[in-house]
Amino acid sequence: MGTSTLELVFEDTLGERHAAEVRRLLESCGDEFVPPLSTRTSTHQTDLYGREGQGTQTGGYFFELEQQPFILALSGARVVAFLSYIVGYPVECGGGCLLTMYVTTICADPEYRHRGIATALYRFLERRSSSGYLSVRTWSTNVAHMTLLRSLGYQELVRIHDDRGRGIDTVYYLKESSESAR
Repeated sequence: MGTSTLELVFEDTLGERHAAEVRRLLESCGDEFVPPLSTRTSTHQTDLYGREGQGTQTGGYFFELEQQPFILALSGARVVAFLSYIVGYPVECGGGCLLTMYVTTICADPEYRHRGIATALYRFLERRSSSGYLSVRTWSTNVAHMTLLRSLGYQELVRIHDDRGRGIDTVYYLKESSESAR
């Protein structure tokens, strides 16, 4: 099954209808992130190193997340993947500052992975982009995500060595949206 049986929808902020489903995904996948989401207090927190074990729930992270715009992948009423973002997020680039649409979280139910859903979520975001630039960060051992970003035309902007622990870098990516490239 690919993305053809899924519906992609936009929500300006996470409504009650989907909040429990998104929280379920965060709770089930939160430990896959480096560091785990349960140790984070913000979706754009920059101080990531050495914070493991400070939490057991994704509550603080979720509280901020639910205020952001979302693109949801739905299978019936079930949220099987989502992408959240911030509009107007500043990213330093070439001595200046760009305001970007910054992807804070992308998450998919393990049962629905490797079906093109993450690609569809990013493409949906690109069509919504009004800022001219899209940005995202990930960690250097998240090879699948980095491969996807490069395939979508994102360029590595900054790499912060050992930012998430020994041998685990934080990697920022940037892409000029197709609207601003015209």
